[in-house]
Amino acid sequence: MARGSEKPLGIPYRIWTAKVEDQNRIRVSLAEASEVVTWINKVPGSIECCGMPGAAGGVQLQPVDAIENFENPYLAALAEHNVTVSHAGESWVDTARLFATRWLTSISVESSRISITLPEPPRRALQLPAIGEIAIVFGFGPILEVWIATQWYDHVRRLSREKISLVSRSIDDLRQT
Repeated sequence: MARGSEKPLGIPYRIWTAKVEDQNRIRVSLAEASEVVTWINKVPGSIECCGMPGAAGGVQLQPVDAIENFENPYLAALAEHNVTVSHAGESWVDTARLFATRWLTSISVESSRISITLPEPPRRALQLPAIGEIAIVFGFGPILEVWIATQWYDHVRRLSREKISLVSRSIDDLRQT
């Protein structure tokens, strides 16, 4: 591995550090991204995506059809209910809040890289970096997240404080699934 490289060899996850360019885009190597993010293929074109708040932070990107497949059963169940103000504290209303907090964006697959256009609403809400700032892109299986670099490092610094117990719990969790 090259000095300073972000890519551990043979590992199914990784991060990229990218400066946000004009038109609010970040660019990542196509070969590297397609190695770790299962839904990114090497066919040039556009992948229509939804961005939603990530479970740990940042903004998670997924293809639109993956979000729709996840959301459609909820919409079908919701159609059977008349929503009133008294439902505001229900967990199913929290699900509506989550699905309402999403943004359409696209990933352009080019010959040697992908270009991720950062959606405007989370940029205005300071959930994504602005032009000229540094982003961290995290990829792992179907997970693709974009973070403000300082927020990413604050998050992993908190995780690092308990890394021995975190790794132990993670191994136990993986063995139970």
